[in-house]
Amino acid sequence: LAAVHRQPGVIRPIGGMGAVMNAMAAYAGARGADIRTNTGVERVMVSGNRAVGVRLGDGSEILSRRGVLAAVPPQTAYGPLLDDGVLDSATTAKIAVLPASGNNSATFKIDVALAGRATYPNGMAQRRKTDDVDIRGTALMTGTFEQNIRQLQAIRSGSSLDRPPVYMAVLTANDQSLAPDGQDVVYLAANVPAQTQDGWEKSKPILAQSIMESVSSHMSGLDSEIGRIETS
Repeated sequence: LAAVHRQPGVIRPIGGMGAVMNAMAAYAGARGADIRTNTGVERVMVSGNRAVGVRLGDGSEILSRRGVLAAVPPQTAYGPLLDDGVLDSATTAKIAVLPASGNNSATFKIDVALAGRATYPNGMAQRRKTDDVDIRGTALMTGTFEQNIRQLQAIRSGSSLDRPPVYMAVLTANDQSLAPDGQDVVYLAANVPAQTQDGWEKSKPILAQSIMESVSSHMSGLDSEIGRIETS
């Protein structure tokens, strides 16, 4: 957050964050990289105490010339991706106690596509008393400082406030290429427990509803929703 919340504001590439991935893929592809997607890695193959390649979920194998780079947590890279017995018992024990998500905090993000415009009626009314800046173009956050503290305390026990604090941004206020004219794309993100008391299958729809209720008290136009993606 510190990297983007600074002058001249929240910095995002035109076309959305996917533009960064596409640029990286194009750069790597132009230099001979073979990029495969939608195929999970099932196993890192080890021979002679050396990683020699990976086996994909579709059964195919990719051999390595130098080694295997894994952009996953070490608990995964040195856990389920390796066959039993590859690591000695001492190393296995060290991996098992590596710290991870010590405060149990995770991010729940909701991207919403609207058929109309999203606005902040109360916030814009207050702003008109000063300089009339269009606050649709900035990132805002719901909740008081005390509510944020209470939410973090609830997260540690695997629960959440009924209306958790939420980061809000109308992305199309600064980049209309994300939607047809007259329509908006809204970005919402809230801190929630990584491990909930009731498990994610039960908690996900409840948290999604609580996030939307928290936002609806500040933002109008959500009744024109035509679709959303929930990422938890």
